[in-house]
Amino acid sequence: MDTHALERLDFPRVRELLAGFALSSLGRGLAGAIGPTARSALVHRWHQQVRELFRLRGQRGLPPFAGITDVRELIKRCAPPLQVSTEEIARIGDTLGGTHEVASYLANLPEDFPELRHLAGRIGDFGSIRERIRNVIDERSQVRDDASPKLARIRREIEHAAGRVREVVRRLLKDAGVRQILQFPNATFHQDRLVLPVKTEHRGRIPGIIHRHSDSGATIYVEPAEAVELNNESIKLRAEEAEEIARLLWELAHEVYLNADAILKTLDALAVLDLLAAKLRFADAFGMRSPELTEAAVLNVREARHPLLLELVRQRRERGEPADGVVPIHYRLGEDFDLLVITGPNTGGKTVALKTVGLLTLMVQAGLPVPAGEGSTFGVFRDVFVDIGDEQSLQQSLSTFSAHLKQQLETLRKAGPQSLVLIDEIGAGTDPEEGAAIGRAILEELLQLQCRCVVTTHIGALKSFAYTTARAENASVEFDQQTLRPTYHLRIGEPGSSNAIAIAQRLGMPRKLVHAAERNLSRQARMLHAAIAGTAAAKREAEAAREAAHSARLHADRAETEAAAARQSLERKQAEFQEWVTRVVHLRAGDPVRVRGFDRDGRIVRLRIDLQRAEVDVGSFTVEVPLGDVLPPQAPVPPPRPPRPPPSRPVAPVAVSAEGPAAHAAATPEAAVATRSAAGAETLAADTDVAGAKAVAVRAEGAAPGAPRPASADGGELRRGREHRPSAQPDRPPRPPRPPPPIRSLSDAQVNELKAGDAVYVKRLHRRGRLVRLVPEKKLAVVNVGLFEAEVPYHGLAQPPE
Repeated sequence: MDTHALERLDFPRVRELLAGFALSSLGRGLAGAIGPTARSALVHRWHQQVRELFRLRGQRGLPPFAGITDVRELIKRCAPPLQVSTEEIARIGDTLGGTHEVASYLANLPEDFPELRHLAGRIGDFGSIRERIRNVIDERSQVRDDASPKLARIRREIEHAAGRVREVVRRLLKDAGVRQILQFPNATFHQDRLVLPVKTEHRGRIPGIIHRHSDSGATIYVEPAEAVELNNESIKLRAEEAEEIARLLWELAHEVYLNADAILKTLDALAVLDLLAAKLRFADAFGMRSPELTEAAVLNVREARHPLLLELVRQRRERGEPADGVVPIHYRLGEDFDLLVITGPNTGGKTVALKTVGLLTLMVQAGLPVPAGEGSTFGVFRDVFVDIGDEQSLQQSLSTFSAHLKQQLETLRKAGPQSLVLIDEIGAGTDPEEGAAIGRAILEELLQLQCRCVVTTHIGALKSFAYTTARAENASVEFDQQTLRPTYHLRIGEPGSSNAIAIAQRLGMPRKLVHAAERNLSRQARMLHAAIAGTAAAKREAEAAREAAHSARLHADRAETEAAAARQSLERKQAEFQEWVTRVVHLRAGDPVRVRGFDRDGRIVRLRIDLQRAEVDVGSFTVEVPLGDVLPPQAPVPPPRPPRPPPSRPVAPVAVSAEGPAAHAAATPEAAVATRSAAGAETLAADTDVAGAKAVAVRAEGAAPGAPRPASADGGELRRGREHRPSAQPDRPPRPPRPPPPIRSLSDAQVNELKAGDAVYVKRLHRRGRLVRLVPEKKLAVVNVGLFEAEVPYHGLAQPPE
């Protein structure tokens, strides 16, 4: 793309704004280098990436970039010999840790994210290298003491040697005679050696090595002889420490070097991902969107705004200054006309409109969202040529007119059918009549080249060009003659006017002079003004009808998209429902399932299809749940519990009568417990006739051998616990079972008076519980009975027994 066009349309400033929204130096570097391309497939791909990340943000948020920096140069320096420091290895580790988080963010993307899936395939997961770096270097970028056993030993020895040196110096400082010859009663350091500040006149009083003198010469710094060997040992240990640290860093750097190619590719992919996230933040800040793209060289843009004007308004509002909003413009090109001639007064917004057309086109072809309305369409152009501003060149001795004409002739040599040409003030800078003739000739040549062109002009003769030439159209920037201020709206189909005479009259020009000025207008100018006034109403009605048709088409497209999304959602739900029905129909007792409310796996005990419920064994109890809460298992069902070992003492059978468990007797306490458990099971079986209970948790511990199993309400057998083992002791008369506590059922009125947290008794479960809530329309109560909540009918509740 022409670099002259990029500079004239302020595209470098857009790069700076985009770079400010990147989170890492990787994205900022890439944002500062982006540029438009003429490759249509690449432009489509860039915008598809932005759309996919926009959808993914709604599901997972934006990608995490904490700790990620541009370490590509450090990666290259990890090649032998060692050229990186501890801090630089730590930066590499932080970046690799952030890479691990991004890889987790992009994991398991659905099929409808093809571009992001391709990008995720380029991002490696280097969590293992990051962990190795963390095991050596801590959060302060210091090598850990436990980085290696050798380093830990060396640092212990260093600390021990330093302690011995401090002890020697401390002992000397306690000596009153030594303190008298010191300049100050403290020790200091000289190159890792602990020394004493001795007055110069007492040289030789303390045996040792003099390391240096003070600047004044009044103090000498002496290392005591007793500490010399200890300090030497410390210095030797520190050399060993540095050698071990260098070895550890070399191993880390070598591992990074072995993976350098993969890491560099990952960093390049992270730069792209950070750039995509910056585009979304940029779009959010300025109200931008990715437009529709087409292969044809056309533009049909709604509510276009110049991004730099939006930034100016944002800055003023941040400073608390008053700022009006940016006026949007609608424009099109390449559909019913190829050349648009914009006319109007000075400071009316013609140049801003021209720059908006060019800059938004460059942004789209650079893969950026643009501040435009819904339904805007952009084609992809091979070239964008611009002639805007003062092209005067003192070095080449060119006047303003000559410089503009030179640029326009260069454009004519390069332009073609896939080119966008923008010319500001065509024909200006010379005699108006000759400028109009030159401008007309250039416009005719541009139409012959079949390029798309937008020009601005003040020359009245060029207004008639669109009336007499096919594929050309007029436009104007609106001007309020009452306030003498431009409104900045772009009116397609209506040529503009300089409004000089009207402005002069509003500014106080005498009426006589106004009439004289009107008489001085040429007959051709007056006829042109009359023709423009006659067609203005028809043109405005045609544009209004086009606008209404466009809005209706947008509404229809939006409704069609919503209908398609609803249809896909319905089809997905129908498929999920059919899959659920198929799974439920084929469920059998013993099949592994997962219960939604309990978040744990279990096994089907029985199905009650007529009530749409299932009884599931979830380990410590059995629960009855709606079929909708029965899900496929997420973890392997645990194996069955091993059988209990037989008792160590011999056992003998207990006499069993035909009276049932209540008539059996046990000679031992264990047998008595078993007898009471059997009696409790019989009582529970009798209570199962209560219809409509919503949950059950039964564990009957023990039953007399040979006793008939009690039947449940639907004819099935209640599950028993382990049967009690006969005792070896002689038979005893049967002990009568403990009478159950009196149970007083609650009426519907009493249940409706209950409050959340009140104590109740669930008859079917034979357990106390706490009321959670009532469902009056179904006459159900939700009761918390410990490990689970059960839905119980009103008539299944009773007052808690004493």
